[in-house]
Amino acid sequence: MALLEKARDHNLKILDVADSEYDKNGDRVGVLGHHFIGWDTAIASDKNADYTAMTVLRTLPDEDVKQIVGIVHEQGMTSAAQKRQIILLNNKFQPDLIELEGNNFQRMFAMELQDIRQDIPIRTFMTTRTRKESLFMSLLMAFEQGQIKTPYGDERSKRFTHKLEEELTRFGMQKNGRLESVGVHDDLAMSLALANWATKEYRGSVVMLDDYMPGFDEWITGKPRKNDGWMVP
Repeated sequence: MALLEKARDHNLKILDVADSEYDKNGDRVGVLGHHFIGWDTAIASDKNADYTAMTVLRTLPDEDVKQIVGIVHEQGMTSAAQKRQIILLNNKFQPDLIELEGNNFQRMFAMELQDIRQDIPIRTFMTTRTRKESLFMSLLMAFEQGQIKTPYGDERSKRFTHKLEEELTRFGMQKNGRLESVGVHDDLAMSLALANWATKEYRGSVVMLDDYMPGFDEWITGKPRKNDGWMVP
């Protein structure tokens, strides 16, 4: 929780639309900063049992900080409703990249959206155990380095941040060597991890887990060590 509490920004609020950038004459020239969206789809057979989560990260010019500025978190969204929502977010935030967990049928979302709108910059993230570990280790390192800022500027933002923190604190390395959440839902945590991954893909700086921590696979399969922060055994 120390990492998560440190990430709270009391001046940051969840936005309904991206802030604008203006030139020296006061004319609007576009959205402020770069935006990246992580999308964790609802895939449960019972549509009322699973949540859809879409998290928008913003990076500002000349700052190495990623701010959470947008969120969609709804239960029971149909496939059509999810596609409409991502189109709305694309219009409101003009993201540089949308990262979608693309296993199984979710890949159809990307293909269908690109057929509808050519301007949607969507990419699929194929989840395997190793890639998911890389995804969340990258997010953990971003928190440790003070790069992630969570919104805490009003009550709506605080409610979201508390829910996100709850999900993140439930992630850890299990005895079977797998990175898993012990909670019922991890939608917000997954969408944030995907958004963070998108920032790295956009910059061309994605590396796998062994590049961060050589020998990590040996660690999770038989050489556990103490893991500080919110990823705990």
